[in-house]
Amino acid sequence: MNGKKANRILDYLPIAILLSIFIVALGAWTAGIYGMPVSNLLSADGIRWTFSHFIDNIHHSPLAYTMLLCVAAGVFYDSGLCGLFGRRPSLKQRRALYITSVVGVVLVLLTALLIFMPNAILTNSLGKISDSPFSKGVPSMFLILIIILSNFFGYASGRFLDMSAFVNAHTLFIKDFSRYFLTIMLSAQLMACIRYTNILVFLDSPERTTEILEYAVYYIPLLMELYVWIERQKTETDV
Repeated sequence: MNGKKANRILDYLPIAILLSIFIVALGAWTAGIYGMPVSNLLSADGIRWTFSHFIDNIHHSPLAYTMLLCVAAGVFYDSGLCGLFGRRPSLKQRRALYITSVVGVVLVLLTALLIFMPNAILTNSLGKISDSPFSKGVPSMFLILIIILSNFFGYASGRFLDMSAFVNAHTLFIKDFSRYFLTIMLSAQLMACIRYTNILVFLDSPERTTEILEYAVYYIPLLMELYVWIERQKTETDV
């Protein structure tokens, strides 16, 4: 699959998801007529559920983590840190890298204190790391660490000279992946409708199938968007 074909598929994907929601609603209505244990989205209760759970459905999707990932990746890329791999850094970049490393060590030490000091506030009620605020927040803390360190490197290396450069770095991938955010919001509604209607009840393991489908509709479009972005970068580089 080339970049243009993937881009075309992603353009039509939101329409496909909307049609899938319609098919789920129609399928649940039809299955209900034949006495299958499903919930009807077109009933009064189903319509009330649809109107009252729209935001809740999005809340249960990986939208927030994906947006944070895009911010972290954008700052990391635009700060110049990404460009250091496989290249010899300049004197200014080496100094910036030294400052960034010192900041990183300090932040890691501060986090360690919040975990291992007596009455640590990032452990659970038993003083353990498992099922603690730290273990639950590791993904977001890691991304925030990347954002902080990338900002230090960007300012120290001279890449971020004003607020315009700062804002552009933090919204770089948000803009490039904006289509995916529409897709993921619609995907969240589709998965919520599937769970509400229990339309997959006729399968041997409906819950497992739903989980697999959930991963597919959330992350395959993201990988495709990344592929399209990489192909676009290659085209711009060749030009």
